[in-house]
Amino acid sequence: VEGADTLTTEVTVAGVEGLLGFQFDVNFDPDILAVDSIELGPFLASSGRAPQPLGPDEKEAAEGRVVFGGFTLGTPDVAGASGDGLLATITWRALQDSETKVNLSRIQLAGANAQPLTVDPASETPVTINGGGSVGGSGSAPGFLGLPWYLWLLILLVVLVVVVLVIMRRRRSK
Repeated sequence: VEGADTLTTEVTVAGVEGLLGFQFDVNFDPDILAVDSIELGPFLASSGRAPQPLGPDEKEAAEGRVVFGGFTLGTPDVAGASGDGLLATITWRALQDSETKVNLSRIQLAGANAQPLTVDPASETPVTINGGGSVGGSGSAPGFLGLPWYLWLLILLVVLVVVVLVIMRRRRSK
């Protein structure tokens, strides 16, 4: 790949059990790479739940950081995704011929009842703009019980929907 060409990077997960949501920061050199897009991969949908992307949030892209995530909607009796799979695909635009490093930070995985899942991130991965590379990362994100605000918002919305459904059923049965 030469400057102005595009390349893709896959963000994968391995050996996870009951994944309902995730978030990570993609860190890169903005003088060498630009993020064209980040698309949600098929792994979250493998459980039969409805996947939804979060982002990408590109407010800090000029500084070399983009935030992305995904979560699933579904009933509590349907477990999250388990095993190995593709979480996201990042499409990059090479701005110049060079070698650089790309990594993930503030990685969060969430399971049932918003419980954090263990993250064993890969290390920083070099990317040569005359080839390709995969992304690794390290770190954990802040938040109440280690979860980002949007997962708490999702949990609150699910609880509210359940409460409304219970109230509606009780009114119908009277």
